[in-house]
Amino acid sequence: MYKTMYLYMSLFVAVLFFVLTPGVVLRLPPGGSKLMVAAVHAVVFAVVYGLVHKTVMHMLYPEGFADMKACPPGYKSVNGKCKPME
Repeated sequence: MYKTMYLYMSLFVAVLFFVLTPGVVLRLPPGGSKLMVAAVHAVVFAVVYGLVHKTVMHMLYPEGFADMKACPPGYKSVNGKCKPME
């Protein structure tokens, strides 16, 4: 599941980037220079991603990440580090 998390979220970000590319769905500002249009679309991308990424994550992975194991068998997580079980 760990690798598919990156696959699905990467696909989501790629589609979002494509849709928000200047001229695909909209172009802001209409008469601006290339640099200004790119800057505005970068801000729009960041705002849209910031608003929807958690919702998309919950839609893709409603069960959460509880079944992902952070440590290999025989080890336990202690303060974020893998320690051998006693």
